Amino acid sequence: MADKLTDKAKIASYQKEGWVIENIFDSAEIGEFTLTFADVLKLQMRKLRLEITGDINEDVKTLNARSSVAMTETMGICRNTSAGHKLAANPKLNGVSAGLLEGDTNLDRRLVISGPSFFVNIPSSNERKYTWHSEQNWYPKRRNFLNVWCPIVVDRVDNNSMAVMTGSHDTDWFYFSEYTGYDGTFDEKANVQYEIPESFLGKYKSEVPPVAIGQALFFNGKLVH
Repeated sequence: MADKLTDKAKIASYQKEGWVIENIFDSAEIGEFTLTFADVLKLQMRKLRLEITGDINEDVKTLNARSSVAMTETMGICRNTSAGHKLAANPKLNGVSAGLLEGDTNLDRRLVISGPSFFVNIPSSNERKYTWHSEQNWYPKRRNFLNVWCPIVVDRVDNNSMAVMTGSHDTDWFYFSEYTGYDGTFDEKANVQYEIPESFLGKYKSEVPPVAIGQALFFNGKLVH
């Protein structure tokens, strides 16, 4: 593991706001995963006799329109590749995570990594989108954990697929609405939601963290996002 994050200002900001952005991946690491994704995408498209343009964004739309199941399979294959696991095992990622989780303590424990996960969101589709939720409700038995999110193909500046409620990690989110769909609408093709009603979030500020490719957003396990 790389040196543990010891920057007191960053740790304090994380503890107060519930999230922080750090430079983690180099262009070679991101490039390797992107090429892996492109290769798997092409493989799936050939199986379905679809025209391949070489533009990842366009080819994703084409595959998903033809078969969302094939797109979901593509995501699963990619996250289980060596390139995917290499991102999750990045020493800098582990070092920052350890520093944020341990804070001002002197604990020296090995991290347990769950993942990686890989999501492909289509702007015009709600199929893989999530409403406001907290990972606390997905993993109720975990106590001291955080989440790491990073863009792969499009910088966060041009990509609004992640927003957070700053400071919302100060609450235990025991109440949520469970359904299959998106934004209060039932849809069997969409994800299962553990939605926290917006009426509960009025005192928090919604923000879009400006995460660039190569950076990672670290956020508290209770933070609503």
